[in-house]
Amino acid sequence: MSSQDSLTEAMYHFRKRKPLVDGDVVSRKRLLIEESLNDIIDSFKGDVDFPGTDEHDRHVHAAAVGCQAKYLLTDDNGFGDIEPDELPYEVHTADSFFSLIAENAPSLIDAVIVRQVKYFTERGSRLTLVEGLTAAGCSTFATCVQQHVERMALGESTHDIATRLTPAASH
Repeated sequence: MSSQDSLTEAMYHFRKRKPLVDGDVVSRKRLLIEESLNDIIDSFKGDVDFPGTDEHDRHVHAAAVGCQAKYLLTDDNGFGDIEPDELPYEVHTADSFFSLIAENAPSLIDAVIVRQVKYFTERGSRLTLVEGLTAAGCSTFATCVQQHVERMALGESTHDIATRLTPAASH
């Protein structure tokens, strides 16, 4: 789930980083993001209490509160400064969220790895899956994936990899 506000902000930052890219590239990127989401929240109260200091993050918090989110997935550093007990949801970076999934559903990670390796191979990518994850800022999860791949190649279990890599994430 996401909000129209967050999608607009993401496209703004994409355009800012790539000012010369054609408009259809931006439109296609937004469409792909929208298609990957199961829901997009259009309406939420904007005046909710916000314990953060960056007023530009208030809309993200308001949307999360409005849809009663359990998790907020963001790589925005502003949420890291907020005391976790002051929020009604857990804040995760992409790296910590994927690591949490790996810890709780390692067989799901194995299945996705198989599909992603095939995808990277078929498109002739210069990057490996692990390199792509690292470049995307998911270094802990990239290490986890690398260890999954190594164990899968040997026919060994992958069930404890993420737990060993992120013991603080264990619940």
